Amino acid sequence: DGPVAAAFSAVETALEIDVVLRNFDVRNVTMGEDAQGDVAVSVEYENQEYHGNGLHTDIIEASVRALLQALNRVPSVAHVEPAPVSA
Repeated sequence: DGPVAAAFSAVETALEIDVVLRNFDVRNVTMGEDAQGDVAVSVEYENQEYHGNGLHTDIIEASVRALLQALNRVPSVAHVEPAPVSA
């Protein structure tokens, strides 16, 4: 439970999908004050495993990018039409 879990929950709620996080791995790619973190995730959906990677200086954003990459590989998510944005 923390900011990454909250971000993952928000993404799942927004996309109306429930996945099981199977693997979450973080490693630094560069060093220093603005070091980039590489996040790799594996999620399970309907007995299938999907993988994604995210790279960013903010580990929460890298994590969400990894999750979104994995979810974009789920057939039912990849073909969903975006909801219209109301003004």
